[in-house]
Parts: sequence; C-alpha cells; structure tokens
Amino acid sequence: MSDNTPQGEQGQVPPPQPQPGWPPGWQPQPQPGWPPQPPPTDQTTAPPQKPRRWPWIVGIVAAFFLGVGIGAAGSSDTVEPSAETAQPTATVTAAPTATPTVTATATATKTTTVKVTPQPKAAITEGVWLVGEDIKAGRYRTVDTVSDGCYWEITADEGSGDIVQNDLPTGGRPTVSLENGQQFTTKDCGDWARS
Repeated sequence: MSDNTPQGEQGQVPPPQPQPGWPPGWQPQPQPGWPPQPPPTDQTTAPPQKPRRWPWIVGIVAAFFLGVGIGAAGSSDTVEPSAETAQPTATVTAAPTATPTVTATATATKTTTVKVTPQPKAAITEGVWLVGEDIKAGRYRTVDTVSDGCYWEITADEGSGDIVQNDLPTGGRPTVSLENGQQFTTKDCGDWARS
C-alpha cells in the first residue's frame, strides 16, 4: 500500500470513522482484512423503567398502622360503663394551588365491657355450691325421694373442712337450711328446690 492510511495490527487497516454528513446509523461495509463491526445500537428506544414500588410500601405501612390503631382501640379488658364515644377528626388542607383539598375522617369506637354477675339460683343440682353466690340462702328440699348413695354436706365456708351438718339418707325427701357464706355439697340426691 502506498497511500498514507495508517496500518493496524498485522498490516490491517482500521475501519473508517463516521463522518459528518453520513446518514444516522449508517456504517460503512467492512472491507477484507477489517475486523467485523458491532451491530448499531438502536437509540430510539429508552431503557425500560423500573416499576415504582414506594407507593405500595407507603400504602402497606399506612394500612398496618391503621390496623394496629383499630386493634388497640378494641382490646380493653374490663372498662367501667361510660357514655363517651371518641370521634377524632383530622382535616388536611393543601396550599392554594392546583392541588385539591383532602379531608380524612377517622372514627374510633370505644368498646365497653360490662361484667355481669349471674344471680344465685333458686334450684340446686348435683355439685358444690357457695350459698349467696351460686345459690340463694334458704330452705331446700329434694324434688324426688332419694335412694341409697345420696350424700349432702354443709360446711362453715368455702374450702373449710368445718362440717356444720351432713347426712347419708336412705330414703324420703331430705330438707336443709342454708345461710350466706356456707358451702353446700350434694351427690346422687337429685335436684333440690326451695321450699
């Protein structure tokens, strides 16, 4: 070669560089001895955008705190009865621009739990009963005639071993008088009713 073209490695001529006036994206055809050119990149398409995840994260966090707030408002153990109901209201107003006004209202309901103490029963079934709390004080008699195996007992108070009166009747309809604070035990005697 006798022209002034620079020689590449091992006597190869480098490919020509794009010149002003050439059409966009046009590449000269490779000549024998030139290394292959990489394909032209398409510069008209933008790389794909990653999806925005922060709105989802903010929404999940807000929902979590809203759920915790509602759960905490309804998780009271025992509360004295009250006629009060909390109704907080929050208003957010944007600056006077093209942004609309946003109003958010949250209503919290206060849960009132009332402990209802059951009234003592006027009838007695088999078991252990505290007079004045489980059953009413007074005079009781078995509803039906008892048979062998019936046992009843009155103790001075709950849990004490001080027996005031007891019996193991073999028939008839036994009668007992019970006072507040005593404990009454009945086994295999059937039901008792106030007399």
